[in-house]
Amino acid sequence: MADELASIILTKDELWLLQSVVRHESLDQSRWQIPITDLDLNEQVTRALVFCEDHGQEEAALYLTHHQLILLDAVVPASAKSINGVSTGRSVLLKSYRARLGSTSAEIPEDVDRVVDKAEVKRLLETQKQGDQPDA
Repeated sequence: MADELASIILTKDELWLLQSVVRHESLDQSRWQIPITDLDLNEQVTRALVFCEDHGQEEAALYLTHHQLILLDAVVPASAKSINGVSTGRSVLLKSYRARLGSTSAEIPEDVDRVVDKAEVKRLLETQKQGDQPDA
């Protein structure tokens, strides 16, 4: 899995967001189990932005490791917006989540087409907990 790369296509606005949050080093990076900095990702974002600017493109692809996809989850604020007010944080996060699911062995259940509310989750957990208890 360490060598596996996932590709995501990002708009220029999304790339500019990454440029603002993905650093190449951090003073406290030793505190993190998975460092929140990445020189290679920082370099890819830089190259993608220059590519878009020099060739009149509106988007570019990044090739990311699982670690880099996890890093995006740590540093990209979901509430981030472009200068034009377009939501970029959520779109970057969703793209990275989809790439993570595709780059791991995680299975997506077939019945995810329904939304479960909090009360139903509590009821299901209680039912499961009762089933786990040994008979008295």
